[in-house]
Amino acid sequence: IEEAKRGKSIDGGSALADVENMLSRFDNASRELRKEYAGELETYLNTYAKEAADRGVDSHINEEEGFKNWIKRPIRLFQSSGKIEKEQKQRIDDSWGAGFYSRYLEVLGNVTARQLKFSLPAKASLTNDKRKLLGYTGDDNSGLLDQEKLENLRTLFCPNRDSETMRLSVEAQQTVDLIPSLVLEFTRIAALFPAAVGVDSITLTQSDSGLVGAAKRIETEFGFLKDTSSNIIKGIAAIVAVDFEVDTIPTLVGAMTGQAGTAAASVATGAAATIAIGMLTICILNEVHRGDTEQRDMIRRVIYAIRDAHREHYLGHYDDIMNRVRKTLENCLTMRYRLDENLMRRDRINKALADVRSLRSDILEAIGERAPSLV
Repeated sequence: IEEAKRGKSIDGGSALADVENMLSRFDNASRELRKEYAGELETYLNTYAKEAADRGVDSHINEEEGFKNWIKRPIRLFQSSGKIEKEQKQRIDDSWGAGFYSRYLEVLGNVTARQLKFSLPAKASLTNDKRKLLGYTGDDNSGLLDQEKLENLRTLFCPNRDSETMRLSVEAQQTVDLIPSLVLEFTRIAALFPAAVGVDSITLTQSDSGLVGAAKRIETEFGFLKDTSSNIIKGIAAIVAVDFEVDTIPTLVGAMTGQAGTAAASVATGAAATIAIGMLTICILNEVHRGDTEQRDMIRRVIYAIRDAHREHYLGHYDDIMNRVRKTLENCLTMRYRLDENLMRRDRINKALADVRSLRSDILEAIGERAPSLV
């Protein structure tokens, strides 16, 4: 390990090769997780959109069509297009409904629980206590994240913490494979407690004050984590560069609401953007125009446009938050293996070699010019 710190790998290769290997494993794990997440999301969105479209069409039929509604038709002739359009928007909004988000949380939980091997609570046992939805705060239930992998995470993401004693174990590469799943699990925690990352829990829109304004709420919402024994929570804390063993909650608050350059603030900002979906439906509804004469088809088109907007939103922000964590990992590995110093020394050596090659060329040219006189 000491050799690795001086620019050499444990197996005698270059530290740069070790770093590239770990980043490659992160990229592969992130890509595989994205496929699974996208598949679960697609199945859920398609099912939910079909149900919502059916609700919207049924509502339109019940309220606008048939003999019982014939008396409304003459009245419609005297109503403004704006009023009719507003009613149609409200019908679609009601059809999409408020049930989407809670079922989306189930999608997140299914993916992360499967990846990290922890058990979600049975639906029948759930109460209004969101903490129980995590599934691992009561018992350890830390799944794949054993103590050895947890120490690896601390070593990878906190390279300055007791740097002379921190060691990567033989499970380092398997630990890197778990990082994307832990990040997605952090997103699920933020989705369960949106106010803690500056997102209104009712409207699911980001507040103007952002993370700084959410500082008190973070301490209140996440206070129950203080005495947790879960390695999953401790692993997430390590990724956002918080030492979970020391004054956890205030440290987490400070890191998440501190300067924008901190890892915690960056990841928290990415998580907030992921769950802030409050304006998506409204933006699509603003495209509804009375010119759509086939109302039933229009309802279905708009509902599926809302579905597509949610898909694009979630997957786009998945990529964003993984890129944020990858950059953090890259910076920490660069610091740990002192690659900046190695690159600087390599640059100096290359410059010296270039100077030698230039001088050699000059000498050979001078010798060539004087060769006749030396005969």
